[in-house]
Amino acid sequence: MGDELGNVDGDRIGGIGWVFGVGDWRSRRPRTARPESAGPDLRMRGAWIHRDSGAVAVEAAIVLPLLIAVLLGLIETAMLLRGSIGLSAAVRSAARTASAEPRQEAFAVDAVEALARAGTGVALTQISEVWVYRANREGYPGADGNGGFSIGCTTACLRFRFDPTQGRFVPNGGSWPASSIDACMVTAQSVGVRVLARHAPMTAGLIGERTLSQRAVMRFEPMVETSGRCRP
Repeated sequence: MGDELGNVDGDRIGGIGWVFGVGDWRSRRPRTARPESAGPDLRMRGAWIHRDSGAVAVEAAIVLPLLIAVLLGLIETAMLLRGSIGLSAAVRSAARTASAEPRQEAFAVDAVEALARAGTGVALTQISEVWVYRANREGYPGADGNGGFSIGCTTACLRFRFDPTQGRFVPNGGSWPASSIDACMVTAQSVGVRVLARHAPMTAGLIGERTLSQRAVMRFEPMVETSGRCRP
């Protein structure tokens, strides 16, 4: 009786399970996944991976040198701008110093010393020449109407170069006596300072050497007109 009831109850439970989509709990067995054989699809997928890796390597070999060249160009441009800005500030400081010392014998020497102290943005050994000259209306040496530096620095102009052994700028030619400067109120002359410097690039093969040039012009501060002391 008990066995019959047990069988009946089990059959009923199994039937109910099938009705609800569960199935007979006694007939369940663990299933194992069948391994898939490495067919042609897997081999083709591996070939595509190797082919993509080769394409990436070729693209990197082409693009990487271009990126390096662009990066070096940006660095060189930044260094050029730094040197140009530094020289511009230095020549203004030199011109300001010279203009404050009209008719003083050391006005030009003091000017180049002020240039060195101001910080040029480049090494002082890279500065090839400094001019301290009497500026015309156009801001250049020579008579009014001259618009360049082609006439050189000979009259009313002093040249200096940097001497590494002495660690300072020394005279390098030209002539401009302080007694010839006109510093009167109405007729005061102007003084100009010009600096030339070499920029040696880090990548000489990509960018050649450049010459930086800056100038500044200021009017001599007028002196008191007593006993003709302000006139040549």
